[in-house]
Amino acid sequence: MRLDRDRQADFRRDYLGFVFQSFNLIPVLTAFENVAFSLNLMGVDEDEVQERTMTILREVGLEGMENRRPSRLSGGQQQRVAVARALVKNPKIVLADEPTANLDSGTGEDILKLMKDTCMTAELSKRSAERRRTPERHRNPERHRSPEKGQKALRPPAGGQGGVRHEILAAETGFP
Repeated sequence: MRLDRDRQADFRRDYLGFVFQSFNLIPVLTAFENVAFSLNLMGVDEDEVQERTMTILREVGLEGMENRRPSRLSGGQQQRVAVARALVKNPKIVLADEPTANLDSGTGEDILKLMKDTCMTAELSKRSAERRRTPERHRNPERHRSPEKGQKALRPPAGGQGGVRHEILAAETGFP
């Protein structure tokens, strides 16, 4: 069954949370407004929006910074706003591209724990894939062999850096 554009948008809004590597925060909105945005799109009651948004901002360590715009936040703080935005709506699936790249190790562990705890609550499991560039790939990124299958790739490795870590939180339950 193929979904039309409106149903695809509804599915993304209702079931998916995204943490982009470049954050994709709306620069004219505050941290609070960036996190609350998806709840507002979902038609959540304003009191619940206030409560859920403040709760998740507190959980990611941004209490007291909710009125700052992205340009007034550090890279790590912006990343935590992006994580909060993905988790605030309790999605069934969270797709996160390097969700802890701009965080110190302690904060990164706390954020991953929060993501895992959120997913366990929603009966989700975590799948993590790690890709590492080999010296061969580094020397010739246009044509390299995949160590898993021995097939040639005709594109450079994603990320363009030595190690790329992707966190994918995937649902075990079906969708309506």
